[in-house]
Amino acid sequence: FFFFFFRFFLLLPCCSLRMQSQTGSQASCEATTEDLSAEAISHKLDDLQRMFQEDICGPLLLKAAQIEKEAQEFEAERALHRDTNATMEDIIELDVGGKFFDVKRMHLCRVPESRLAKVFSGDFKIAKSPKTGRTFFDRDYTFFDIIHQYLQGLPYTLPTDALDIKRLAHECEYYGLSQLKEEAEAGGH
Repeated sequence: FFFFFFRFFLLLPCCSLRMQSQTGSQASCEATTEDLSAEAISHKLDDLQRMFQEDICGPLLLKAAQIEKEAQEFEAERALHRDTNATMEDIIELDVGGKFFDVKRMHLCRVPESRLAKVFSGDFKIAKSPKTGRTFFDRDYTFFDIIHQYLQGLPYTLPTDALDIKRLAHECEYYGLSQLKEEAEAGGH
């Protein structure tokens, strides 16, 4: 019995049932055994490979081409807005909350993941106030001296008052200066 049962399940994948409709409401069931010759298997593999190419690779290649085209369009648009004359030695004239600062671009870009680095990297032309001719930040200028000294790599003195520490941490968060924010909140550097 076990031998018969084993042979039945071994042959099951090679057998298929075909329903063939006949006239009227009668239907017959015909069991067929697929051809297991090397040539038949080779044809099956060729069919599977063709189906894989058409159904899987084809759509993926189309999507990849679409993404590549969109990336090229993005880079072309980005190039239109790039400041081609920007150098790291440029002096950037800032107006932070009404107080003027002159800062080298290299210092503003010292922390690559910061908002300042993203804005002043040269990837974008920076708008300037028509009134002052400076790039305006509508922020509290009180702690920008500390931020500027930090970006220059100079010694700086952190506030000791709890409210001032919170305000400096808030400005650091805005500018994306996480290390200085952590130092301010920890109470020293």
